[in-house]
Amino acid sequence: MTSTLVFTLFFILAFVFILKDSIIVVKQQEAIVIESLGKFSRILYAGLHFIVPFVDAPRRINRIEKCITRDGHTYYAPVYSKIVDLKETVYDFQGQNIITKDNVKINVNVILDYQIIDPKKAVYQVENLPEAIKKLTQTNLRNLVGQLSLDEALVSRDVINDELREIFGKVADKWGIKVNRVELQDIIPPESIQQSMEKEKKTEQE
Repeated sequence: MTSTLVFTLFFILAFVFILKDSIIVVKQQEAIVIESLGKFSRILYAGLHFIVPFVDAPRRINRIEKCITRDGHTYYAPVYSKIVDLKETVYDFQGQNIITKDNVKINVNVILDYQIIDPKKAVYQVENLPEAIKKLTQTNLRNLVGQLSLDEALVSRDVINDELREIFGKVADKWGIKVNRVELQDIIPPESIQQSMEKEKKTEQE
């Protein structure tokens, strides 16, 4: 009697464990990429889904998570998750130091809005999507601003924004994303140059 009861309890627990792993509920504006024995199988969108335990498994993706806001900046950290977030993600890049053509070090800040529209490409076509976006932005921003003098950079914000959007347009489809906005927020010269510019402006006004 005791052994029968133990076997029954074990069977019930095993059944619950298997049933738990076979049911997946996907929320609105999210997706999960399913692999079958390590190979891509299908994409699960919002709703109730059933998978085969020990055969099917969610593929994890590296995504951006916001960290604490400190010193006026929002910091981000990549984390692995089985959930592919389909909502628009705002990536506020921390200020980047760039040397202009006339050898002036300036601090540049960029905001980028993107959205995953093809979960399969976002998972398989690029190893680390947030890091790839970050490196592509920083590298091309350094190249674009580095070709300009300080005066040119200060008045060429729209041109730089258009160049960055064009660059992302070339890789967006490959990575399964849609870039809604790339905007150069701030161009901050060294304090000494800011003071000189303020004095010059004041002199012109007088």
